[in-house]
Amino acid sequence: MAVITIYFGLGHIKNCRCNIKRIKFDKNLATIHGYLCSDGYVIKNPPEQKQKYYHIGLRNTNEVLLKDFQTRFNQYFKIEPHITKNVDRCRIGSKEIYYFLTREYSYYCHEWKLPKLPKTKLKFWLRAFFDAEGWVECQEAKSRSVRVECAHFQGLESVKRAVEKFSIKVSTIKKKKDKNSWYINICGLDDIKKFRKEIGFLHPRKAYKLDRAINSYKNYYWEIPDKIEDLINFIKVKGKIRYARNEIRLNTIKKTNLKILKDKLSRYNIKSKLGGPWKSGTGSIYYCLTLKISELKLSKTL
Repeated sequence: MAVITIYFGLGHIKNCRCNIKRIKFDKNLATIHGYLCSDGYVIKNPPEQKQKYYHIGLRNTNEVLLKDFQTRFNQYFKIEPHITKNVDRCRIGSKEIYYFLTREYSYYCHEWKLPKLPKTKLKFWLRAFFDAEGWVECQEAKSRSVRVECAHFQGLESVKRAVEKFSIKVSTIKKKKDKNSWYINICGLDDIKKFRKEIGFLHPRKAYKLDRAINSYKNYYWEIPDKIEDLINFIKVKGKIRYARNEIRLNTIKKTNLKILKDKLSRYNIKSKLGGPWKSGTGSIYYCLTLKISELKLSKTL
């Protein structure tokens, strides 16, 4: 009679990492860990249950994220988890991987901990976490932000500190009304751009909304021409003319605009004076460049 051997686990798989004493993170395991701490699970049967099981998986309905989890899992553990027929999770059963992953970490919603990772690997953990738990708010000229919500306060604190390591400003942690969870925001064009560059989204819809939020900001930087004729026409459009004072004033919230314009005017020996910062009636900070109409040799038909 032939003997059939059925393997349960990974002991037979070449280069399996489950036998190492401590978890060693690369970008693949950092991504896997970020997914598991957000929409994932690493569980086994209750002690009183006779039937034994060890399950690892990611719950999500976005196929791009499920395939990313599947690919990275296969690259790290040399075994491919299964994406369900309903495309609502990617999962695998393995006693060895269960004990490997839980050797130093828990993945329950109020217990998980962000590992100590260098920035090169931390960005992969954060990307996976934001892909699962984050979203983009985009109301043009009103509210644009990247937000992540979590029921684990200490965990969210660690996420906030981790994001700030990339010089990205993060709001204080706020509690959701009538809900036992907390959230943080990343607001402002510069910080949202940094988030996209340093962390970003793999989730296609969230990546699209992030681009849309960034593109919805008004561009306050001027495109200043070089030729004198074009410069004069530019000043006619942008400037406010005061004939009684023989001057033209150009205001902007971006001091850089006026520095560049002043430099270009000086090339044609046209004097100007940079002033500010001042505060407008609405509380905005602005700067002003003043020059004499006579300097431009303009007529009152201006």
